[in-house]
Amino acid sequence: MDNLSSTLKKRLIDFASKSWYYSPAFAFWDLLWWVCFYTHIPMAWKLSSFAIRRKTDWLDRYVEQNYGEIIDVHTKSASQDNERELGDRRIWVFWGQGENNMPLLIRACYNQLVSLNERVTLITKANISEFLDIPEVIYHKVERGTISWAHFSDIIRTSLLARYGGVWMDATVWTTRPFPFEELGDLAFYSVNGKVAVNNRTVRFWTSFEWNWSGWCLYANYKNDLLYSFVSQMLINLAQREQYLLDYVLIDYLIYYACRKFPGVGEAMNECNKIECSYRNRLAELMNCRYNEDEYNNLISTDYIFKLSFRSNYKCSTQAGETTYFGTLIDKG
Repeated sequence: MDNLSSTLKKRLIDFASKSWYYSPAFAFWDLLWWVCFYTHIPMAWKLSSFAIRRKTDWLDRYVEQNYGEIIDVHTKSASQDNERELGDRRIWVFWGQGENNMPLLIRACYNQLVSLNERVTLITKANISEFLDIPEVIYHKVERGTISWAHFSDIIRTSLLARYGGVWMDATVWTTRPFPFEELGDLAFYSVNGKVAVNNRTVRFWTSFEWNWSGWCLYANYKNDLLYSFVSQMLINLAQREQYLLDYVLIDYLIYYACRKFPGVGEAMNECNKIECSYRNRLAELMNCRYNEDEYNNLISTDYIFKLSFRSNYKCSTQAGETTYFGTLIDKG
């Protein structure tokens, strides 16, 4: 009951704030989408698709009116045949509190990643400034709570990829083999992707329209990639200039915008979508189930990367005292 009251309060505050700072219509479409997200009512697919299209139309008008200078710079860049410099083949991970303060799940995922890959760089609150020049006003907003850690993480991931290239990996990602740099060849962009089955209770996201990607695993083959440069600059400027966060997954809207507005980005996304990880969410569904070695081996024979959740209530053992997938992964990590 407390969680329900907290969620309802959060959504009402969000609706009021977006109505005040932006538009009651925009706030309404956003609230309708969240209703579908929480309830998965029988018409969720149709209603959430309608709501997110309305949100997209409003956001397009807003960013083009208020951030046209950034869009113009990248539109011009998209039309030029610029020489590209290969990025660093390293994997970026962010955990603000540092390695010594990682919870069990984060530590297991991180240790597994490091054991399989040669170049993994952990970004923390203490060393961000060694790699990026984030405006001080953004740090102040994070400290005050007006910018969430999730949104701050989006700024960090896109800024790192824009400046250095490489791979961004969320701290809650479980991998079972090295990142496939060689398999990606000369792809400019890659993200773990794959269409999932939908029904009338499914909720529509920006990642389920023409293109498909996962913000928790993003790859840039080249430095100063158009997509990441655009999204990074937009996120930084929005964070500095806006009084209230436009959307919880603003990074996905901006990626979707870039795919539609910059032909090269959409084409790179299409190429990436030929390499799918269809079972990337399956391990999360098994975490509280009794561990089965054959089932696990079969799963990792098809996909190499899986998104887990820090907020889920994973258990190390079942009620019968049997070790779960979570318990096994903790031991492996």
